Amino acid sequence: YPFYFDEIQSTSDLGMGNVLSSLSVSDSTAMVYAVFTTPQNSIPGSAVCAFRFSDIMQAFEGKFKEQQTPQSSWLPVEDKKTPSPHPAKSCVNDSHQISPKTLDFIKTHPLMDKAVPAFGGAPVLLRANLDSHRLTTIAVDWQVRTADGRFYDVLYLGTSNGHVLKAINVGGSGDAIQTVVIEDIEVFPAPTSVLQLRVYRDVGRGQEKLVVISGEEVRSIPLHRCHLHTTC
Repeated sequence: YPFYFDEIQSTSDLGMGNVLSSLSVSDSTAMVYAVFTTPQNSIPGSAVCAFRFSDIMQAFEGKFKEQQTPQSSWLPVEDKKTPSPHPAKSCVNDSHQISPKTLDFIKTHPLMDKAVPAFGGAPVLLRANLDSHRLTTIAVDWQVRTADGRFYDVLYLGTSNGHVLKAINVGGSGDAIQTVVIEDIEVFPAPTSVLQLRVYRDVGRGQEKLVVISGEEVRSIPLHRCHLHTTC
């Protein structure tokens, strides 16, 4: 408040990660990161949030939301009005195996009642300013082990002015989220927008790249530029 980051722009692939740094990869869980922005007619702002897959599934297995008339409030659907078995628990790959009653219900009830909570309780990254650029896309290098022996999810974020941000949350278990932007790299000249990012790794060849895609060009940049820093 007073600005709402309610327009989703991009999600990462599903991966095994942790919004907090940890000493073991066993602390990771199935999750996704997502980029949200404010509406176009609002002050430019972007947020990155993390979501556990288990929380997403829990929301889909809960109550649906409905609006009886255009003037009515959105309210949870009563259990007796929900098809049995619950649509989330009878999901199949072939829609012909779903009853017409359940299909009609799904089509008329696209919203779930409960929102999916953000993993960590807050956005991993929040940017609201008067600049014209927003975050556009995201890729994650999952659970990277660093010199301090801890594991971090490394976030790569594309922007609408051709930059790529590299960020990590340095907060550990029990700590508040403390996200640090390690690098801000200009890959394309403004106002070129970064449309897609992909982490590419070929262990056999020792290649680690970030593939950066715009509407007219594909470039690759190194995942790491440690050689540019003379000390820790």
